[in-house]
Amino acid sequence: MSSGAHNFGTVALLSTLAALAYALLHAFRRLRLALVGKSLPPGPLGVPLLGALPFMVARPEVALNQWAQKYGPLYSVWLGEQLHVVVSDLGIAKGLFETQNMVFSSRKETFLKSGIVFAGRGISAASFGESWCRNHRLVAKYLNSDAVPDYLAGLEVETAEMLKALYIKSQGGTLPLDPHPHFARTSLNNLLTVLFGLRTDTVDHPLVAHWLKLTQEYTRITAPLSNAVDFVPGLRRFPAWTGIGRARRLHQSVVGTCSALVSDVDRRMKAEEDVPDCLARHLLKAKEEESLDDLDVVVLCAELMLAAVEKTAAVVSSLVAEIAGNADVQARGQAELDRVVGRDRLPGSEHEKDLPYISAIVKETERLHNPLPLGVPHMNTEDATYRGHFIPKNSVIILNTTAMTHDASLYGEPNKFDPERHLKGTAKSTDQGYPIFGIGPRACLGKPLAQHEIQLAAAGILWAFEIERVDTSADATAQEDAPAPLRVKLTPRHNRVSAVLGYAKAA
Repeated sequence: MSSGAHNFGTVALLSTLAALAYALLHAFRRLRLALVGKSLPPGPLGVPLLGALPFMVARPEVALNQWAQKYGPLYSVWLGEQLHVVVSDLGIAKGLFETQNMVFSSRKETFLKSGIVFAGRGISAASFGESWCRNHRLVAKYLNSDAVPDYLAGLEVETAEMLKALYIKSQGGTLPLDPHPHFARTSLNNLLTVLFGLRTDTVDHPLVAHWLKLTQEYTRITAPLSNAVDFVPGLRRFPAWTGIGRARRLHQSVVGTCSALVSDVDRRMKAEEDVPDCLARHLLKAKEEESLDDLDVVVLCAELMLAAVEKTAAVVSSLVAEIAGNADVQARGQAELDRVVGRDRLPGSEHEKDLPYISAIVKETERLHNPLPLGVPHMNTEDATYRGHFIPKNSVIILNTTAMTHDASLYGEPNKFDPERHLKGTAKSTDQGYPIFGIGPRACLGKPLAQHEIQLAAAGILWAFEIERVDTSADATAQEDAPAPLRVKLTPRHNRVSAVLGYAKAA
């Protein structure tokens, strides 16, 4: 027998033994639970060492949706050495998190996001404990519903500035453009105000493009279930192949950028300059009392900017893409604005309660184009049981919000953009809600601010412009992840637009 054949036979034998050992291990785990009257939720078996990771495609939610159809709305799947429990039904999600919310309110600290990008600090990726409670308390003061009224005037200013910039860049509606950077700058400015008491003065400011690049990289490398290195520790020996190097570079860039912003606030405070009330100022003053170090302060600020800027801008871009492809929706929204706001002023926060159709457009955009389709995974800190299924302590809980927001039993024709679903008293009305901002104590702290920001942007854009898609090669209405439209034409709707934006007298 040749040495090549011998080596091949050895490899085949070892592979077979590994597969058998893996199958026996999982069979033993399930048998052990069965002997004590417990059973895991059903799910795919997977392959040795990697579990079901080889079957995860570029968009993991696709594979998760397929398994939900086969195994049901509550199933388990091994990814590497970690057991995941996937929830694809809104009723089950509410049942778990409303009846056992503290049990399911921790996080699995992932190697890339938690360990490298955030260096074990922050809020969103941290496990439940004293540090998380402290950080959550410090940040909530500046982002909860009680704080938002203090920001509304600033949100209105940023929305008006965005509309002016779109008007100028499009040369009064004569040139098509990509509006996404303008939406990102608006979101960035809103966060810069809250965090550091400052803003950029133009979409061409270097920080706009720089931070947008960082947030897009952050989204790519920290998405749930996107990194095998989080689940297979042996892969961490190969940083060049596993995204570890990218995560380290991202950490350095993010910390470097935000350290400069925090240091400037610190310098101004020490010089006894007039520093606006902002989160960085609050954290710096509380460092000693709250046992914070410099990196704690930087990461808390950076995390909020990373989480919010690109995702908020993506929702507004998706909204514009949908409106451009739905003339009836556009006309109905504009008619509501003309009736409630008129043509002599921009929509303000005081009009939100009287604009139900604009609110419905926002809700339908978020339903159809959730920028975080699998949320941020939870982890249970105790053994739990739900509907006869045992969920062992330290399981990772995935909320498959894509499946929830596309549930045909709740939303007829779920892939169709139809804001009327969210209007009370109509035949299509459904008020099921969906946890795209998370659920329970770990829900997104920035939700109140983001919702007001998106609502104002939607109302302002529809008030000012007729929206027409110019390049239809990227049809966002047909894609669940809704990339920003490549080009749109924004034509002023009426002769009062330029005057209200401050550029010319109406004809």
